[in-house]
Amino acid sequence: WSDSIAGNTRLVQVQIPLLAIPIVFCLADPIKQRDLELFGLMMVLFTTLVCIFVLINYWINYDAIMVLLSRGKHIPTPSNHIRFSMTCGLVCILAIWLYGQPISKKNKAISLFLIAGSIFLFLFLHILAVRTGIVLLYAYLVILILWAIFQEKSIRSTALVFLSVLILLPFLAIRLVPSLKAKFSYMRWELQSVGMDKEMQASDSDRVKSIVYSLELWKSHPILGTGVGDLKDDLIQFYQQKGWQSNRFLYPHNQYVRDLLCFGLIGLGINFLSYLFLIFNNKNYKRPYFFGLLTFFLLSFLVETTLDTNFGVSLYAVGLSLLVKKPMG
Repeated sequence: WSDSIAGNTRLVQVQIPLLAIPIVFCLADPIKQRDLELFGLMMVLFTTLVCIFVLINYWINYDAIMVLLSRGKHIPTPSNHIRFSMTCGLVCILAIWLYGQPISKKNKAISLFLIAGSIFLFLFLHILAVRTGIVLLYAYLVILILWAIFQEKSIRSTALVFLSVLILLPFLAIRLVPSLKAKFSYMRWELQSVGMDKEMQASDSDRVKSIVYSLELWKSHPILGTGVGDLKDDLIQFYQQKGWQSNRFLYPHNQYVRDLLCFGLIGLGINFLSYLFLIFNNKNYKRPYFFGLLTFFLLSFLVETTLDTNFGVSLYAVGLSLLVKKPMG
């Protein structure tokens, strides 16, 4: 229902992996446990090394980066800081899973590396101070811990201890980690300042405005939406009508709102049915790593348009396809 070929073509190009990657996994031979473990181990090693370089750069340019954080910016990362934080969180979970696999049980050195790697990545995310990555990792860990409490009686007491520590850690981290403390200090200042000056431009307030205005625009196209191709032009025109002039153009910072605006209630409803299918098909809600990964992405949709980038689509499609092809846990 959009005449813009360029806009429609871009969406198809970005989201082709959502169709192609699952088909590839279905047609491929079963993945050997050993190969999967070695691939996971290399991912943990590579991600850890990249994070070390990020920390070295942070330490070398500490004063300058702290100034950036106090202004709402982020610690420099090799790629988009939000996608990078999400990747680090998933690799942290991968290290936890690998610790319980044969490759870890048969080699003490690998076992110690996985323990150290998972702890390092967990702490690194707090230093990186990207709120999205931290919250998503905590959500995944809570699901794993709750599963252990209710399904594994032998480790229930240990799981309860971990859950208690996980609840306390964020409060301690905000007070003790300089980068995270600076990030939350800026967030509090922004909330107070925006409340007094509604015309002030700030990162979080701009994201909220993009969602609010998108929902207002959706009301004029409730059933089928605006269409993908016309979305940007319609948003620019609507922002101008509202008198909002941001430093940069923003799509709604919410995957659900963006889908609602593009495809209307019908499109969003179909998406929700697909998510429900993933949860209940083969009782996937009983598989903690699969349910945790799906929850990880569904929560990310609340604050990011994860499926509108090649990296986000690939991460989503590969992660879920891999868990369907080779169940973990």
